Amino acid sequence: MQAMLPIRGRKSERGGSVVPVARLLLVVAAVCLALGPLLARRRQHAPPPPPLGPEAAGHEQAVAACMQRQYTVVVSSYNRREALLHGILPHWHTCPHIRDVHVVWHNTGRPFDDERAAGAAFPKLTLRAHPENRLTRRFEPPPRLRTDAVFSADDDLGIDCRLMTAAFQLWCLREAANASSLVGFEPRLFDFVSQNASTGLGYSWDASCAGNCTYNTLWASKGAFLHRRWYDAFSSPPYEPLRAAVDASITGEDMLMSAVLAAHRVPAVAVHAGPDLEEAFAMPAAAQLHKHASLGHRTHGKRAGIRQRIAQAFAGQLEMLPTSDWYLVAASGQLSRQSKPCASQKMRCTH
Repeated sequence: MQAMLPIRGRKSERGGSVVPVARLLLVVAAVCLALGPLLARRRQHAPPPPPLGPEAAGHEQAVAACMQRQYTVVVSSYNRREALLHGILPHWHTCPHIRDVHVVWHNTGRPFDDERAAGAAFPKLTLRAHPENRLTRRFEPPPRLRTDAVFSADDDLGIDCRLMTAAFQLWCLREAANASSLVGFEPRLFDFVSQNASTGLGYSWDASCAGNCTYNTLWASKGAFLHRRWYDAFSSPPYEPLRAAVDASITGEDMLMSAVLAAHRVPAVAVHAGPDLEEAFAMPAAAQLHKHASLGHRTHGKRAGIRQRIAQAFAGQLEMLPTSDWYLVAASGQLSRQSKPCASQKMRCTH
């Protein structure tokens, strides 16, 4: 039996140590008053995000309700088990508002070892392995999906939680305003119309990430929020031939998703990290070990053909007007709308 330490107080007539009940109750009450606010803060799932500004007027309750419903992160992964276990999954389990993390495991010949142990270590994890490797699996409707908001990302990317919360809040505002949008971090100025192979890739990354920040879409594969309905649209029968072409070339799923969204007139909204948000986008060391074998290095040459095939399939029906409006996120998490050149800001844009 564990020994009980005596509480020293005034002596009783029999020589024992007692503490007056009234004094003990006062001590307990003082401790509860001191710890009450701290415990209340610990019970909160996440601190409330900063306000969005005048454009959120009238939508505050809808945005708050949307954020309470949380979102699902879907990570597309190939041959980066260590990066997932030691970098990506721990990161996504620290950000607020994330309900589930789905990993689409593309290694058909290499099972994800210790799946049960991984599930125990990361309780939000759902691992999705398939008998065949198809790149478009990443945009299939996730089974047992419990949220309307879905965030898509590659397996070599971790994004600052403050930036994620701000972008999710903006996505919720767009939904509340009946303006369902693609909200993310990789803007592109994409040629949806030209069917000429001489136009090459058909998009410009430097115009979107420097100068005047002109863009008309975002690469959903590099970090973007979407409503679950657009995953259903992407996987619908009319787009099956294009999905097959993407899977055969092992590239272009980002362009195809942008085309599907353009066909439904879903606008893109770019979010950028402010200069005071250092290392807003980080690649874990475990992922850097495999960067040389990334998919882009192996299949980049086939993207122009996929772009041409998409343009031909939609026959000039996808023109999306460019915009230069974007949002800046400060270290506080505060969002501010911008309509000015972004060359001086800290950007997250890749080729």
